[in-house]
Amino acid sequence: MLAYVFWHWPRPGIASDEYEARQRVFHAALAVRGPSALLRSYVWRVTGPSWTPVAVAWEDWYLLADSAGLDALNSAAIADPLRDEHDAAASMASGGLAALYTPAGPRAGQPYSLEGRYALWFHKPEDMRYGAIYQRMGPDLPRLWTRMMALGPAPEFCLTTDNPHALEPDWHAQLTRRERIWPQSGDADEASPTRKAL
Repeated sequence: MLAYVFWHWPRPGIASDEYEARQRVFHAALAVRGPSALLRSYVWRVTGPSWTPVAVAWEDWYLLADSAGLDALNSAAIADPLRDEHDAAASMASGGLAALYTPAGPRAGQPYSLEGRYALWFHKPEDMRYGAIYQRMGPDLPRLWTRMMALGPAPEFCLTTDNPHALEPDWHAQLTRRERIWPQSGDADEASPTRKAL
């Protein structure tokens, strides 16, 4: 599995609620008419990412079956079935940055999770091997995501959590606060890790 993570922010003068409404419309259309390689999409309003030029940004996670799904998602977003919704959302954005992540949990036979009110973004401590990081995560391993091939501006690891102190202080993690705007609470399939069959 691969996660295409996209940070974006509105143009000056665009109200947050209007911006979010356009994002929801696009993601709702994507859930119905998107490519089969797309398992699910999420959007959070996030506060504190140091790699964006704004204090508050929106963070999309597109969960894809594999790297070939990137081509399918890129093509589908601007094709006729989704073009209107995509263009309406994109027209409000001032800029964006992206990265690729993969979940650590499935490597150890565990599920993955994106849930949590916070994300802790960090780099591998110099004196620690990757295996030791995964072992130290323990029950948090399903919430750990690893950046692929140094692609993207954010740190190497992302741990989603409800505990802002889940990592030792000497790991120097950057904290972001998250509020999910898609899917919204109460959506029929919000607990499902994969999209419904089309």
